[in-house]
This record gives sequence, C-alpha cells and structure tokens, in this order.
Amino acid sequence: MKHSIGLARDEIGGKRLSPGLLILPNERQVVQPKIGWFKMTPRQFFREVAEPNAKQAITARSDLRLAINAIMTLDALFGILHATLHEASIVRTPRDDDWKEELAKQSADYRLLRDAAYALKHGHLNVGKKQRIVRRPEQLFTMPGAFQANAFSSTAFDTGQVWIETAATDHRAHEVIEKVVEFAILQLGSYGM
Repeated sequence: MKHSIGLARDEIGGKRLSPGLLILPNERQVVQPKIGWFKMTPRQFFREVAEPNAKQAITARSDLRLAINAIMTLDALFGILHATLHEASIVRTPRDDDWKEELAKQSADYRLLRDAAYALKHGHLNVGKKQRIVRRPEQLFTMPGAFQANAFSSTAFDTGQVWIETAATDHRAHEVIEKVVEFAILQLGSYGM
C-alpha cells in the first residue's frame, strides 16, 4: 500500500506545515508521521549522502568544500549508526561520542576524520580528557600541487590537495576519506546493514 502525506494528514485531521511535518489538532506539537519510509537508515544515509560526498572529495582532491562535506557526513553516519544501534539495544553506550571513541581506537583514520569533524563543528577543541589530534579548523587546508616526476601516476599533474595537519605528520584528506569509507562499510556489514 502506498502512503502519502495527504492521506496521513486527512486521517488524523492535522494541518500540513511542509512535506512530512504536521500539527495535530488541539496540540501545538509538530510531529513527523511514523510511516516507514520517513526514517532514514544508516545504510541509506551512507549510500545517498556520505558515500557520494566521499567519492566527490576523493575525485576532486583540491576542493576543500568537498573534503569538508565528506568528513562531516562520514562522521554523521557513525552518529546515525550509533543512534540506530542504541535504540535497538545492540550498543549500550548512551553517548555517541563515547562509542565513537571506541571506534577511533580501532581505526586511526577514523580517529583523524572524527577529530577533524569535531574541530570543524566546534571551531576549536580545548585540551581536555580526550586527546584530539585535530583541534582547529585551520588544520584542514589546501596545498598547491606541483609536477611530480612519476609521470605515469594519475595524480602527476594535480593542481593541489586538501591536507589534514597533525602534530606528528600531515595527511592527504582524500586518502583518509577513502579509508574511512572502507571502515564504514565494514561497520555497517558487521551489524547486518
């Protein structure tokens, strides 16, 4: 049976605000109808949002905007995955940042990406209990490229690359993103998603 917003609105007598949102009669609460196709799954978010963003960032290595979109949406994927697993009582850790810390211990690339996402989100990470390897948004930057002697490489004539700076070394953002995509696929698969 195909559902529609109009049908759901008419059945409960609500007023439509925008597609998917209703105000119920005699209530001031905005709700989203609980129809199965409204809830985005972690796999769907990966396929429709995070993976395409990652592919664009990997292809356009010098585009800071695309790298940041990939970093933010890959980190969001792990938040969505945590919420889904916690809701199903598969993961008992209530806070996603604590669960992400466990994942960061399994993958250095995920740790780097997660810390970059947190620095971008918060603007600056203070020294605290958790050791962050990326603390400021300025640690993501585009470095102009130069001709490489390895002319047979597909990247020999790249005009630049986005880098992530850490105290130990700098990392090519596209390589980190690519490895975190692989890690995400493994995590989704391990939970049957």
